[in-house]
Amino acid sequence: FNGEPALWVSPMVIFIDGVTPVAGVKLKASAPGKGSVSYTNTRGKSLKVDKMYNSRTFSVPEQGYEIELRVFDDGLAYRYRLLPTAGGDEGRCRRIIAENSGFAFPDGSRGWLTQLAKAKEGWCATNPSYEDHYHMDVALEEKSDERQGWIFPALVRSGNVWTLLTESGYPGEYPGCHLSEARSNTFMVEFPHADHNLRHQPVWASVADGGVTPWRVAVIGDSPAAIVETTLPDDLAERTFSDDGGLKPGKASWSWLYHADAWTTYEGQRKFIDLAARLGLEYCLTDALWDVNIGRERMGELASYARERGVGLLVWYNSNGAWNDAPQSPTDCFNTREARCREMEWLKSIGIAGVKIDFFGGDKQDGMQLYEDILCDADSFGLVVNFHGATLPRGWSRIHRSYMNSEAVFGQEMCRGAGPNEAARPAHCTVLPFARNAVGPMDFTPVVLNRRLAWVEGDDDADLSAVSGEVFRDAGNAAVRVTTDAFELALPVIFFEPLTHFGITVSDVDRFPETVWKYVGEVPTVWDRTVFLAGEPGKYVVMAREKDGECYVAAINGTDSEISVPLKGWGPKTRAEYVIRSSDNGELVCETGCVMPDKTEIRVLPRDGFVMKLTGRSPVPVR
Repeated sequence: FNGEPALWVSPMVIFIDGVTPVAGVKLKASAPGKGSVSYTNTRGKSLKVDKMYNSRTFSVPEQGYEIELRVFDDGLAYRYRLLPTAGGDEGRCRRIIAENSGFAFPDGSRGWLTQLAKAKEGWCATNPSYEDHYHMDVALEEKSDERQGWIFPALVRSGNVWTLLTESGYPGEYPGCHLSEARSNTFMVEFPHADHNLRHQPVWASVADGGVTPWRVAVIGDSPAAIVETTLPDDLAERTFSDDGGLKPGKASWSWLYHADAWTTYEGQRKFIDLAARLGLEYCLTDALWDVNIGRERMGELASYARERGVGLLVWYNSNGAWNDAPQSPTDCFNTREARCREMEWLKSIGIAGVKIDFFGGDKQDGMQLYEDILCDADSFGLVVNFHGATLPRGWSRIHRSYMNSEAVFGQEMCRGAGPNEAARPAHCTVLPFARNAVGPMDFTPVVLNRRLAWVEGDDDADLSAVSGEVFRDAGNAAVRVTTDAFELALPVIFFEPLTHFGITVSDVDRFPETVWKYVGEVPTVWDRTVFLAGEPGKYVVMAREKDGECYVAAINGTDSEISVPLKGWGPKTRAEYVIRSSDNGELVCETGCVMPDKTEIRVLPRDGFVMKLTGRSPVPVR
């Protein structure tokens, strides 16, 4: 890339059952071609996408497939297409038993990698769930903690060239893949391990004649901006809907992050619906055990209470059929089509706006088909969908109008209890725009303004008489937040989450100035334009995002040292409607109505941040 190697010669092979592999087969190349991708994405980080690419197809008829290659300015992608068999039955399925696809990097390359957790381990056997810390800036031959390999996406730096590996454009008929541990700086694409999902389900792919695999994607650039700003994973997915069907992104209040199960009661959820209405949030999420603590017969009342206040009610489900031991209910409502359609019909009849579905079992083809089936049915019933304890999204935003987010990240909820996780969170947050969040929407659940990250008995929010006397399992053992308030408030701009669940609690409202709540109520969750301004994964990041002519600029510092962030290049007469930052002693400061000088510099404390809203002509700063 620009004269520097990004990838070395890498293997591109699949093995089809019944086809004997032959060494030295020559590829039959088509003539070079050109194509374009042009679309409007009202739920993306960039509204308008208009790209050209060069293409070529390489046929391997003796092995029964061809390779489709596309090269864009910001990367490349390839996929395999099965060649129809002569005289074969129409719709016949063939078995791809393995891939020998790989990505070989130059010596000295460094990686930011997340391990694949071992299936059927972790809390109540709910792994794998794509919820681990990054191994930051490591040699590519670093071993994963559990020797299971690495999940997508994987970020690699080779000299001045940055590469992000992922997969996209997912048909339902393929497993979700991951990367092997590297040998000789080469990652291989691997199918799921046998212990994913249910053990009797196969790990291979069953693909129809003429069918395709997912795209193997490498986003490539000579600056981190190419990675952060890319839309390539979405560009490769084929849109299947013509309108959004009234399904809208937005922001949500959520009691569980701070209160866990104790506030999943009728009165507790009314308080958080009121909070959403007070702050101008579109949704409120009622989490696990609502069927027990509130009861199905009262959920219609709660949905009506929310709707009267302009708030859509979202509800949680356990995906579990038989693939984990998580006891939270409701269970067995989404694992079969009959149960799923019955439940969705009931949800629509009482006015529920959407669902959060948790605890998926792995990435085998059967597991990936379950995601596809849920989204197809939600498209039809008109429910928004958020997946938790789930796999990485693979272009789903353009394929399904119901799809909003997937967790697939070591998020805020993993830091609630005392231990090392909260101390690692600031640096971890600075990696996400370069890796996980670059390839698709996530559900980190940002903005916790309490100093303690989980409720314990005696806290201010514990005075609701209708709340159960039970205290959640981490009581007395809650982590203390290590970030400033300004760091937390910067995250909705730093992160891309079309459905953003805030960690804000009822008692926070009286403790912060009105400027904070104005910002929380109006900050968008989808964007017309995203601009990376500065940063380095694991250290800091500065972002600008624009929506309807207004620009939000935010920064977070994940280090233990103070940094200075220079900003420049906005248009004349640009003004800051507000700047939310920290004072020299770390206290929150809100400044309003500032005229921005041509250049300015903002001091950012350790584990600190800032966010500002700019208005005027061409308010987006430049790198």
